[in-house]
Amino acid sequence: MAVPVARYRFRSTWHVTSPPADVYDVLSQPADYPLWWPQFREVRKVDDRRHWTLVRSFLPYDIAYLLTAEIADRGRGVLQGEVDGDIVGRIRWQIDPGRHGTVAYFEERVETQIDLLNLLAPFARLAFEANHRVMMRDGLVGLKAFLGARSLVGAE
Repeated sequence: MAVPVARYRFRSTWHVTSPPADVYDVLSQPADYPLWWPQFREVRKVDDRRHWTLVRSFLPYDIAYLLTAEIADRGRGVLQGEVDGDIVGRIRWQIDPGRHGTVAYFEERVETQIDLLNLLAPFARLAFEANHRVMMRDGLVGLKAFLGARSLVGAE
């Protein structure tokens, strides 16, 4: 008997004091995510559109997937990609001017392909969702620090 697939929809909103163009530039370079986002353990560029990615938050499991860029529209502030591997679905960023810099909206709609995680989902969904929230919180902290360091280097 097949294990039912667990579906997730995650949303986050990041407020960053840097200009939208700077936020877009950083978010559009997944190969650099491990420099500032601790849960991105490894990202390998496959070609101009695809990156093999390994992530792990505080729970003891890795998620590996191939991220394929579908939309990279700097003018509209949109980054969207398809993921395929341990998770399957779509990830999207909408990067907009905000009152004090930038508002970056994140949305992820995925299904897990790891049987054990799917088996545990009815009992551990809240833990999996907390795992993702920690990852997004740390990503925001890392992005702010990375952008701050870049602006200091550019100011010299």
